[in-house]
Amino acid sequence: MAVFVFLQMRILRIISFLIERMQSDIQPHTPALIQYLPGLWAGSAEHNLLRCAILTTLTVLVEVSCTTHATAGFKLDYTVVPRV
Repeated sequence: MAVFVFLQMRILRIISFLIERMQSDIQPHTPALIQYLPGLWAGSAEHNLLRCAILTTLTVLVEVSCTTHATAGFKLDYTVVPRV
């Protein structure tokens, strides 16, 4: 089980890195990425480091979305708010 959690954390780190690098190009994939996180959160009740990685990924995704939409008065849309 510990190996699986470690693998999930590495994958989340890679996803966060890709989100940061892709910036606005990640927008079409944002809903799919956000939908993945609640299920992962629910299954990580005993793994605080994994939960930190999930929150970091969500934070990076929101920061990129806010930066991308700063001139348009971006607000968190319906895909982000219910998950937080």
